[in-house]
Amino acid sequence: MQREVGEDRVLIMSTTRELSDWLAEHGREGDLVLMKGSGRLDHFERLAHDDRDPIACWTQTCRMPIRCETCPRLRATNAS
Repeated sequence: MQREVGEDRVLIMSTTRELSDWLAEHGREGDLVLMKGSGRLDHFERLAHDDRDPIACWTQTCRMPIRCETCPRLRATNAS
């Protein structure tokens, strides 16, 4: 779900994947992106990994207490 607020283009995304898709399509070099998440559970580092090389894991309820770069699910073909 994407919602634009006001003319300054404040966007509200429901998922990290939704944000990644939007950035891939609309993001430009020099854009300022402010993200507010729920601590480490959002695993926002996936955005940087996906920008370099598409990832497979977009789970919303990840409880893995490790960094994404060390997780076997990051690029697994059966990740959600």
